[in-house]
Amino acid sequence: PRPSSSSSSSLSALSTATSSSSSTPGSEQEKPAWDIRLLHDGDCPLCQKEVTFLRDQDRGRGKIDFVDISAEDYSPAANRGVTFPVAMETIHGITAAGEVITGIEVFEKAYKAVGLGWVYGFTRVPALLRAANTVYDFWARYRLRVTGRPGLKEVLEAGGGLSQVNQSSLIRILPHFVIRRVLVKRHPMTRRAHAC
Repeated sequence: PRPSSSSSSSLSALSTATSSSSSTPGSEQEKPAWDIRLLHDGDCPLCQKEVTFLRDQDRGRGKIDFVDISAEDYSPAANRGVTFPVAMETIHGITAAGEVITGIEVFEKAYKAVGLGWVYGFTRVPALLRAANTVYDFWARYRLRVTGRPGLKEVLEAGGGLSQVNQSSLIRILPHFVIRRVLVKRHPMTRRAHAC
């Protein structure tokens, strides 16, 4: 269980267990095989749909290292110091070089890693990137409530991840899910993957 948010020291030291991957980006060790480590909320049903999609597109190549921040063994130390509360505020990724990235840039790099970088090609236009980040930040701020869960403060006070999902919230769709569904489904390279 996650500790209470009442102590600032407990926020920065939520867990000391190791993450699911043995390679710590930016360390003295050799470069990891993956292109990006994606820190995701395993208790978020819509986030899990995105993770499932990216895993399917990865086809076992290991280009993305998926780390569930809601797992009992999540370790900020193994993930460039990104704590559970910080990771819950917005999506975080870690490049193979050890750089921590957030927001739409994480999706752009994850899609690029699995050969779908063109989906987020619009992010090369600064105004469109700013707009996409604004929309994503709005989603990130309210995603717990949208998916039928209490806010971050309540999650921390309750001891971490919650798996109670309001089914009606699943009808709501993330902005990047819309982009993916419109563009990827129509692309000839991915049409077979979505034939169901």
